[in-house]
Order: sequence, then C-alpha cells, then structure tokens
Amino acid sequence: MDKPLIAAGIDIGSNAIKMLIAELAGPGQLRILEDVKLTSPIGDDTFTHGQIHSKATFEVCRAMKQMSQLMKDYKVKTYRACATSGVREASNRGYFLDNLRRYTDMDIELVDSSVERYLTYIGLNIGVEQMPQLREEGLLVVEIGSAGVQLSVYASGKLQFSEYVRIGILKLKEVLDSLRGESLHYSNVLQQYIESQLDMLRRRMSSYTIKHLIVLGGEASTLAHKYGERGTSSVGSLPLRSIARTTLQRHMFEWMQAGTAELSHKFHIDEERASQLVPTAIIMSELLKGTAAERLLLPDVSLRHGVLHEMSLSAHDQSAALQALYIEDMTASAFHAAERVQLDMEHSRQVRRLAKKLFDRLNSLFRMDPSRKLCLELAAILHDIGKTISQEGHAANSYHMIKAMDWLGLSEKDKELVASMALYHPRSAQVPLRPDMSEQEQLVLSKLTSILKLADALDIAHLQKVKDFTIHIKKGTYITLIPTYEGSLELERWAFQHESSFFEQVSGYPILLKG
Repeated sequence: MDKPLIAAGIDIGSNAIKMLIAELAGPGQLRILEDVKLTSPIGDDTFTHGQIHSKATFEVCRAMKQMSQLMKDYKVKTYRACATSGVREASNRGYFLDNLRRYTDMDIELVDSSVERYLTYIGLNIGVEQMPQLREEGLLVVEIGSAGVQLSVYASGKLQFSEYVRIGILKLKEVLDSLRGESLHYSNVLQQYIESQLDMLRRRMSSYTIKHLIVLGGEASTLAHKYGERGTSSVGSLPLRSIARTTLQRHMFEWMQAGTAELSHKFHIDEERASQLVPTAIIMSELLKGTAAERLLLPDVSLRHGVLHEMSLSAHDQSAALQALYIEDMTASAFHAAERVQLDMEHSRQVRRLAKKLFDRLNSLFRMDPSRKLCLELAAILHDIGKTISQEGHAANSYHMIKAMDWLGLSEKDKELVASMALYHPRSAQVPLRPDMSEQEQLVLSKLTSILKLADALDIAHLQKVKDFTIHIKKGTYITLIPTYEGSLELERWAFQHESSFFEQVSGYPILLKG
C-alpha cells in the first residue's frame, strides 16, 4: 500500500506565521503531524506604517527558514505557502515577497481575500462533519481577520449571502488607536464603533432564523481554551470547543474593564495578543445578538486546513463534489441578491438555464476553461439587476451593483468578468477593447457575452416560452438552434437574429434559429 502523502499548509499572516504538516490519509482525513505558530510583526508594520520594514522582513525570513527545515525533517512532498492581508495591504509587498522568496528559496503565493476565504470555506465544509446539518438549520460563519470580518449566512442548506466588513483586529487598532490614550472608557467606545459598523448586517440577518454561530480567527481560540467546553451539543458530538452564550455575557464586562497586562497574565499570552482579546469578544458578542444560538462554536479550522483538504481532495480525485457545492452556494447567493431587490426571478432562472446549456453545447468551439461557466451563470442571474435603480442605463447600474457585491471565493478578475458581461449584454452594446484586460481575458469576456446575449434574446418577452433546444454544428459552415417552445417566438426570433451577428463575429460561425 502506498504511504499517505505528507503535505504542508503555510499561512503568512499579520500576527502569526502558521504551518500545518499532515498526512493526507483520504478525502476529509488529515493526520496532523506538526502545528507550528510563530509570531509575525507584519501586521503592526502594515497597518501602522503602510509598509513592512526591513527588521520585520528579516524576522519573517528567519521564521520561514525554520519552517523550511521542519518540512525537510518530515519529508514533506508538497506544500502551499500563502501570504494574506498583512502582506497584501503593504505598499512594498513586491519587495518583501522577492526578499522572502530569495532568502528561503520557497514559492510564496500572495492570495487575495477571495482565495483566502475560499480556503477557509473548504476547511469548514470538508473538515467539520456537522456542516450539512448546521447549514440546514441556519448558520452564521464569522471569520475575524486582521483587516476585516467576513460573515456568511446559510439557511436551508445554502449560502444566502456573504459580506466583508473592514473591522479587523489590526484595522480597528489603526482607526481608533488615537483614542486609546485619550479615552477613559476606550472599550466602551470600541464597542459602540463595532456595533455601528455591524448594525445594517444584523438587520439583514434578522430575516433568517440562525440557530448556530461559528467563529474563526482573532483570539477566539484563546477564549475557547480558557472558557470553552468540548462534548455534546444540540448538533451532536462536535470535535470542537464551544462557549455558552451565558458564559460570554457573564465575562464581557470583566474583560472590557481589564487592562492589557492583566489580560496577558490571565490568559498566559503576550501583550500583543492580549490587546486583541477585547475586540474579538465584542465582535462575537455583537453578532451573537443577531442569532438564536445558545453556543458559539469554535472549530480548529483555518486557511491551512483548507489548503491541506484541497490537496487531499485533488490527490484522491474527489474535487468534483466540493466544486458542485461551491457552485450551488454561489448561485444561491446570486438568486438571493436578485430576490432582495425584487428582480424578475423567473426571467433570471430562465436565462441562467439557457446560458448553461448554450455553454455546454458551444464550448467545443470556444474551448474555454469549464470553470468559466460559473461566471456566466452569475451574470445570467444578475444581468438585469440595474433595472431596480433605473430602466435607463440599467446595464451600467448592473455593472456597478455586481462590482459592489461581496463574492465568496470569486477573484477580482472574475468579479470584473461577471460585471462586464452584465454591462455589455443589451442589444445595442458591443464589447470594446479593454486596456485593463489581457488579450486572453478580452477573448473570454467576448465569448461569454455572446452566449449571454443569445440566452437573453431567447427570453426577451420574459415569458419562458423556450422549454428546451438542440444544437447542430456543421463544421466550417454554420450552427442551427432548434427550440422546443410554447406560443409564438416572433419576438424571440427578431432578438436572436439581432444578437447572432456578435456571436458570429466571435465564433466565426453564423447561428440560425430554426423550427
């Protein structure tokens, strides 16, 4: 029998550099061999001075050298090292990463916030056995980072919405630090500020019955080790710690009145980490108020776990199920956004259905990465969302609204792709040359937009007349689309013919609507 693959996941964070070494025993099965955590000075430099100074760079290089040696000792076969928000928001990140790569001879990846959140999403959905039940019963997942807090609400098994609020632990310090020495009641001021930033989100959450709350990041793990309990709860035997709502409420006043030195002594941590306890506890407490949860669940899940679970799924050819779950969550979130603004939901569903089938039937010509289909689906659902502001110029409104949305795991380039498809989908619009895009990105945008235009044309009356269709491609000549439909397609034929010219320009094939 082959030995399990030994892999490492590394998170170069604002407060700590963390590495997890594990045997990838099977999908969802990690046998942890080593869990290392070293202090990182990156966040203090980035969020106080805007850049990472040379002293911090050398400290990180030395820490990474130690981790590199440890990987050699364990005979690690593969690894992924991710630099996150502390590096991402530094003005000299390019120089820092170049120095780190040269000093350690390691491949260091600067990940954007969407990738960071997607890896945590993998860690939760693969690593926590009870996630399907939690999602079904109503779940709020809170990820407390250095720059911001990510909130994701699940109901009826699906992601409803995800939002990012810039009240991360070090971001709060940057914004409010001038008050620390001036205010006699700094903790109360901090609480009021956090409450004001979360107010609209809590109102939005009130539309759901949220029975469970998962908290990751910040100093939640420190609070869990001091006050958390293991064992049975309302969702079964959980392999994680949890803190009762009453316990959190009972100790909040005590923590807010204590000084940093007192908290450092009480929790046996350094003062830098102790200074993060109160903001963490306030965020937890304020969000708990918007749920019906009796306990805060604190699983030992992180970006590193997500990295290793993704490697394990790939090594065992089990990635398809996770990808299907992610697509379902993303499209459910898009439908939720459409429903909130009272978009024509039947039209959105119809255009998405037609666009998906057109992609599947025509991609033999276009040869796009299959993952692009998700971007097309999101654009199909939300292409008309700008009409909720104004019918006139709705495509431009759609573009800006989609760009402003928070998308779990969607990169900035993919978000731009989705928004641009919505911008160019109207009959009068053409896809112009985009200096902000590479030639390949421009081609993908044009191909996907040509498909979206055809799908929208087939439901121009918003009556869902087209029930199905077949496509015949006569190589080197033309394409015919033969629909099964109810009623008259006179309007749809007119719109389809109008949009077919752009498709022909992009694909090189005339496309004819027959039947």
